[in-house]
Amino acid sequence: MKKGRAVLTALLCSAAILAVGCGKKDADYTWNAKESSIYVSNALEVESALVYTSEQFNELYTQEGLEEFAKEAVIRYNEEQGASAQAENTEGSEKLPTALVSTKLESRTGTLIFDYKSAEDFVKFAKETEDDTNTVTDLKVGTVSDGIPDGMTFTTLAGKTAESSELTKNAETKMIVVTGSATICTQGKISFISDGVTVTDSHTAVTPEGTSCILFQ
Repeated sequence: MKKGRAVLTALLCSAAILAVGCGKKDADYTWNAKESSIYVSNALEVESALVYTSEQFNELYTQEGLEEFAKEAVIRYNEEQGASAQAENTEGSEKLPTALVSTKLESRTGTLIFDYKSAEDFVKFAKETEDDTNTVTDLKVGTVSDGIPDGMTFTTLAGKTAESSELTKNAETKMIVVTGSATICTQGKISFISDGVTVTDSHTAVTPEGTSCILFQ
């Protein structure tokens, strides 16, 4: 996928200032995806947003051109994974490893939203497209019943140290384990974070380098 990677990287990064973060979300909450981020839903589905703002108005491509280049990269990745040569999921069909959800180009700001069959596909696709808005090398999503990583200390959003019994009180509490730095958005409210994670609001956290864990409900 070298050609697709090079084209997508040049398209998104050559004349852009990349931002990291995400929009507000709540119970009736819609992910605004105003800034580059990884989103994990209550169903443990993974999406990502790549948002960039050029220093000047970009006359080199249109929204249609942006969408075409992004689709080419997605199709190449899916083919490499042995999936259909498609860029978008279709109702009733098996979910693609990576799918383009939407493309938007307004003024100097462009936004690409991607959906993934698995958390692993996010990591692999980001690596293939040389996405430098995060440094994630591993991403896992599940529940605390899968087992919280050993050796981590957790705090509440108020900064209070959490006991292990608090973390596992509800076996269905959602868990994100990430290696690398990124901004993570969660559909449910964040309840506990491991040391080093910075929370910007009840649905948004920034992870440091190394392995971190976020719990949400």
